[in-house]
Amino acid sequence: MGAQAGQKRTDAALRIIIYGLAIVVILLLIATLVARLVYMVTPNVAASAQVDVLERANDAVNAVNLLLSFLEGASVLIGLGFGAAALYGLRNVDDLRQNLEAEVERVKQLQEAVQRDLRAAAERDEQMRQRLEHQLEILNSYRPELEQIRNLRQEIVAAQEELALVQQADQEFRLSNYSTAYRFATQVLARNPDNWLALYIAGWLEVHQRDDLDGGIRHLQRVIELKRDWPAARAAYGVALRRKARRATGEERQNLFNAAEGALLQALGESPKLVDFNGESFWGPVGGIRLETGRPESAIEAYEHALEVTPDSSYPAGNLAGLYLQRARRSGDPADRERALDAFARTIHAARREQILKPNDYFLWMDIAQAQTILGIRDEANFAGAQEALATALRAHPSVNMLETSRRGWNSLLESCPAEWTSVEAHLQEALRAIDAAIAAGKAPGPEPV
Repeated sequence: MGAQAGQKRTDAALRIIIYGLAIVVILLLIATLVARLVYMVTPNVAASAQVDVLERANDAVNAVNLLLSFLEGASVLIGLGFGAAALYGLRNVDDLRQNLEAEVERVKQLQEAVQRDLRAAAERDEQMRQRLEHQLEILNSYRPELEQIRNLRQEIVAAQEELALVQQADQEFRLSNYSTAYRFATQVLARNPDNWLALYIAGWLEVHQRDDLDGGIRHLQRVIELKRDWPAARAAYGVALRRKARRATGEERQNLFNAAEGALLQALGESPKLVDFNGESFWGPVGGIRLETGRPESAIEAYEHALEVTPDSSYPAGNLAGLYLQRARRSGDPADRERALDAFARTIHAARREQILKPNDYFLWMDIAQAQTILGIRDEANFAGAQEALATALRAHPSVNMLETSRRGWNSLLESCPAEWTSVEAHLQEALRAIDAAIAAGKAPGPEPV
């Protein structure tokens, strides 16, 4: 590009010089002609007219000769100028042709370079297309696995949400916030009907809190199907069947009691020290079934097992005390009576300890009231304590089911009371009247003890 610019500047300077010479020659010619003409026509007063005319004629001839000579010289110069211009034009055309040929060659080379680049780009695009197609084939081959991973991710998210709900249900259940626990458990079951922990919580609450025995039995039976190696679920199922048996009659009642005892004994055979959510041994419900089916001695054996598992619980201690009292009434043996009274004293002691953690528990106050009523035979001061404990229990606003359960216990004590314990019998009857009045007041249904 720099050489081409220098060549262009040289050509322009040469043209200017040639044009300048031509203009100078023409100007000189015009100036000579004008001078000679002026001289010829100007008059001369110093000579005569003829001499002047002759001299002017000679001068004119000389002038013409000079002019012709000048024109001849100028024509030569002009010819030389035009020749130079022609040569310059021819050279310039040749240079232009060469430049054009050079430009054409350069354009051709550029075109070839562009075509090479286009071919290279096309090859690269083809290679890229082939690589992309290969990668797409690989991705398509992984598509099923990717779909499985995506589905697995969704399952993991759903499982995490389900786990959070069931943990909340379990936490609320253990805090005795039963309504909240049941709500969370049903939310879990809406997502996954086979979540065994949610089934267990919902079933337990339906049996013990919501008075929905059929729903509770159905949920607990499903837990057993899903978790055959979980003794607590089978034991809870046995308790539910026992509850239903209490409401049945005839052959159905006996069949339900048998099925309930079988489920409980199977669970206890796998785990003899098994306890429920309230910390009570499942031997207690076994003793209750045996007592309700007319087997008091077998019931005593079951409650003794329960007392071994939970020695600080007033529940098996109180039931054992009542069974010992029944045995004493049958045998008439003073030793059996003393053994029964000692058992009632142990019941009060256990209930007082449990009240440290559960000071407002209805059944603990009722156990104390029953035990102190019987112990009134040893010290009449216990009657006052029994009346106070009974009043405290009734102020806890127990449900009708809870009151009816306690009524069965008070009736059993009345039937077991020795005939000569007239003062004890009177206080037992007074307690039953208070409980009947509370039941008549129509308290809402609620939980029963296992």
